Amino acid sequence: MGTTEDITLACTAEQYLVELRRQSKQAGELIAGLTVAQFNWQPNAGRSWSIAQCLEHLTATNQVYLAAIRPAVQSSRGSQAEIVYRPGGWLTSRFIASMEPPPKQKFRAFRKIQPKPSQYRSEEVLSHFLSEQEDLAKFVSDSRQLDLGRIRFWNPFLKGVLFTVSSGLLLIGAHNRRHLWQAERVKEGKGFPS
Repeated sequence: MGTTEDITLACTAEQYLVELRRQSKQAGELIAGLTVAQFNWQPNAGRSWSIAQCLEHLTATNQVYLAAIRPAVQSSRGSQAEIVYRPGGWLTSRFIASMEPPPKQKFRAFRKIQPKPSQYRSEEVLSHFLSEQEDLAKFVSDSRQLDLGRIRFWNPFLKGVLFTVSSGLLLIGAHNRRHLWQAERVKEGKGFPS
């Protein structure tokens, strides 16, 4: 599929779907065989997110983005064409690239997508994440002939900022990669339960 940088800068709907499947597989492999304690353990004396919280955050974020993107696509009269997803300008490109792992910059999660400290069950969290990934894949498949670089939606987190749907999808992909990378690092944390 190319490098992560290639995916960030441009990809087809089919490449995007392949990446979604790869992320779903990675999430399943990430939690395979983990105990409840391991799944919920927070590094840095509880100041960093657990594996469970990373996946919960991704699920919540993707739900909010899709809820903002869908109405824009449904109400558009988008042109029909096989289109490559691209960021909508250099500033958006830089923002999307800043989400790629390993993080070069920290961002504070908005309250509505901050995971709560809890005793999450791995099967339930994974099921919610995979369901959201499938929902996203269905949206991409259903929209594959639309020029999503011409359809804009209001970013649900950055008030007053319009994004192209292509940019939103690329951002979701990069954000998923960032937090799956973070979740993988939890296992390497000092004090990770054995």
